[in-house]
Amino acid sequence: MPRPLPQHPTDPATGPAEDGPAEAELAAARLAEAALTSPPYGPHAEAIHRQLVAELTTVIMPTLPEREGMRTQAISSIRAAGFTTLMVEFDHDREGPAELRNRMAERATTPWLLFVDDDDWLQPSFALTVAPFLAGADVVSPAWELHYTPGSPKREGPQPLDRFDPGLLTWQNFIPVTAMVRTAAFHAAGGFPLGAPEEDWALWQAMAKQGARFVCVPQIAWTYRQHPDSRSAQHDADRHDADRASW
Repeated sequence: MPRPLPQHPTDPATGPAEDGPAEAELAAARLAEAALTSPPYGPHAEAIHRQLVAELTTVIMPTLPEREGMRTQAISSIRAAGFTTLMVEFDHDREGPAELRNRMAERATTPWLLFVDDDDWLQPSFALTVAPFLAGADVVSPAWELHYTPGSPKREGPQPLDRFDPGLLTWQNFIPVTAMVRTAAFHAAGGFPLGAPEEDWALWQAMAKQGARFVCVPQIAWTYRQHPDSRSAQHDADRHDADRASW
C-alpha cells in the first residue's frame, strides 16, 4: 500500500502540508479508511479489514527495561490483534513516556498511531472494533477493562462512554492513552506536552482546541493490567490527597 497521510498538515481534517505525499497517495489512504466503514461479512472480509487497519497504523510503545514480562505479553497481544508495524523504545534515562512517544511518532510514516503501554493487553478484536470509525475521526477510543496483578492497589474502574463529551474533557480525563490517533492531528496539536502531570489529558485538550474529531466506542477492545508500579495508581493517590487537603 502507498505511503498514506502526511505527518504535518496545515489542517488535520482537510489535507497535507506542502511537504506531504502526493494527492494519489493521500487518496489511497482515504479510500482504505472509507472501505472500513462497511461491516465485514465473513472471515475473509474480517481478515481484510484487520490487514487494512494494520497497514494504516504504527503501534508506539514506551517501556522500561525491567518490565520484560509485561512487555513481552503486550507485544504478543499486539501481534495477535493483527498489527505489524510496532515501535518500542526503552526509557533508559527515565525521560518519561511523553518524550519517547513523541520521538517515535516523528519517525512514523502511517496515517494512524496507536499508543500502547507495556501494561496494556489488546484483545484480538481491537482492529475490527475501531475500523468503522477511522474515516470520520481523529481520535478513536475504545472501551477497556481492568485487571489486577498481584499486589496492585485498587482503583476506580473504567466507565465506558458511548459518545465524546467535550465539556467533560475540561475537568475529567476519560480517554486513556491507549487510543487510535490520526498522525496529522497529533502533530497539529504539538504532540504530548512535556512536563504535564497527565500528558494524555493535555494532548486530548490540545487536540480538541484544534478541532479534532473524537469517537468513544463502548465496545471493550483492550485490558489495562493494574500493577504495583502503575502511574495511574499514583495519579489516583495524588488526587485523593488533594481532595483530602481541600476538606
